[in-house]
Amino acid sequence: MKTNKSDSAPEQNASTHTQKTEGASSPVGYADALFSMVRAVLDGTEIPPLPLTQAFFDLCVKQQLTGFLYRAVQGREDIPAEVTERVRRRYTVLVGQQVQQDFYRGEIFARLHAAGIPYLPLKGICLRELYPASDLRFSCDIDFFYPKERRGEVNRILTDLGFCQEKPDAHNDSFSLGAVH
Repeated sequence: MKTNKSDSAPEQNASTHTQKTEGASSPVGYADALFSMVRAVLDGTEIPPLPLTQAFFDLCVKQQLTGFLYRAVQGREDIPAEVTERVRRRYTVLVGQQVQQDFYRGEIFARLHAAGIPYLPLKGICLRELYPASDLRFSCDIDFFYPKERRGEVNRILTDLGFCQEKPDAHNDSFSLGAVH
């Protein structure tokens, strides 16, 4: 989990991936395949052919699209069982991690509230609620702003919950507890 003191600007990081499929059953580039898959899952329309390569699977994981990929491969007879099983295993791990994230997010925010510490949830926590189904957007951490002068209290709340501080810097505090960050 990364906590940001309110006087800092959030770090921005943008990346793109434009690799084309090689040896896949479709000439569609990975970016086009990702967009088509996401659109079809959101619209409830037929899933287009997907490049069933390790690189495409890895890209879906990296771009946090495992929930979409899971829905895209379910019940498809044209997709090898080992691919479906690999996606199902990754999806199941993410569901378990999300349950932990949700539990600790509730605990953290309840304790911040009880201590009278104002906080502002950020990024994945907020975005997840905009998706039509919560399993389409897994969050990988719990990000929130809080007043800089309350840093010691926030850190104490997190350590009291069992979190270990990882790498503090002038603008962020990172904590972890198992798979929860």
